[in-house]
Amino acid sequence: MLHHDAFSTKGFTKLKFMINGGVDGGQSLMIKAMSGGKAIDSNYVIKPEVKKWTSVEIQLKDIGAENTTIDAIAWQGMNEAYKPYYITNIVLE
Repeated sequence: MLHHDAFSTKGFTKLKFMINGGVDGGQSLMIKAMSGGKAIDSNYVIKPEVKKWTSVEIQLKDIGAENTTIDAIAWQGMNEAYKPYYITNIVLE
């Protein structure tokens, strides 16, 4: 989870980041925006590739974070043991 003091997403339309699935890859990761310490309801899932850096762009409306106030973004594994994955270059545009 990437936590920050609460801020408005007004003027932003997407979340961008680079992800690498590590040695195993294919993890099911749910992307969640948080507001007031609670997850905003969405079902956005990605599956990073094995040993490959991939650019990901997610529309904020797709994770319920458009024109609202958020305080975190979380990458959450689903129904499986966490296998290492790597994230870098996280930005809102």
